[in-house]
Amino acid sequence: RPEGTSSVLRALAEKKLQLERKVNKFFYIGPLFRYERPQSGRYRQHHQFGIEAIGTPSYEQDAEVIDMLFQLYTRLGLKNLHVQLNTIGDAETRDNYRDALVKHLEPHLNELSEDSKTRLEKNPLRILDSKDPKDHAILKGAPSILDFLSDVSKAHFDGLCKILNSLNIPFTINPKIVRGLDYYSKTVFEITTESLGAQNSIGAGGRYDGFPALFGAGKLPGIGFGTGIERIIQAMIAQNIPFPSLTYPFVFFAPLGEKAKEVAFKLTSHLRHMGIPCEIDLVAKKIKDSLQRANSLGAIYSVILGEKELELKSLKLKHMETRDEESISFDECLELILKKWETR
Repeated sequence: RPEGTSSVLRALAEKKLQLERKVNKFFYIGPLFRYERPQSGRYRQHHQFGIEAIGTPSYEQDAEVIDMLFQLYTRLGLKNLHVQLNTIGDAETRDNYRDALVKHLEPHLNELSEDSKTRLEKNPLRILDSKDPKDHAILKGAPSILDFLSDVSKAHFDGLCKILNSLNIPFTINPKIVRGLDYYSKTVFEITTESLGAQNSIGAGGRYDGFPALFGAGKLPGIGFGTGIERIIQAMIAQNIPFPSLTYPFVFFAPLGEKAKEVAFKLTSHLRHMGIPCEIDLVAKKIKDSLQRANSLGAIYSVILGEKELELKSLKLKHMETRDEESISFDECLELILKKWETR
């Protein structure tokens, strides 16, 4: 499984999901696999997060997808982000451009890399994506696909650029961006950041109008992106971006008996609704076992609730590190725990 789009489209077709609504938006997270030489940050097995927006052909949808990925990186704290943007147009555009590109490359056939020699016969546009320095030199004088855009493709691309400018998303039009997969059409893009060396792309995507039809999902337009999770982590480490700390239970409830469980469950629910992370031992039988579990979860406070506490309508709040305890009535419980949470 080298990419995630095909899996989503297969599910779309088999489950007839496109019948539920006109526009379908999906996301996926899972392992993918490359049959290529491992490099820094590029492993045989890696994990990818991706989204697919299927059913809308407009350039506004393209902008929404690019904006979403850009915002994801921004909220993680990544710096020096930039969008590399291109269009490979519709079928008419690609047919006209393919002829011009082949005409430019054929005199240099013997100088091309072995991969590019194969691509010249199968899909010449893929040569633009070559990482071989010899191919780069030959491509310097190659025609640009932007000079071969049909009126429809040009209007789509111009509209997208206008929206990205209005959103203040930094982008550069790069005619060499074609992406490595053959199903793309019109918009293609990569988002780069510094500190990752030559392979500075952390996420990419593009439009694939008509591709869902190959899976029996109908002639639907679509666009999506994929971003490698290991690449994101690598970039965050290189840029010294702090990772969010794990969330530990602030209060761990250990109710002994059914009546105690009923009370503790209600308190746990109220505290969670107040934004306070809590955990409850629903199978508590021995105090020692429950406290060990609270300790293993890293809980800050623990509460043992048994028959005596129910009778007195109070509970003991125990600080797990200092072992200090204080009694709190049921009526004061929520307010006092909230105060401790806010002043932690």
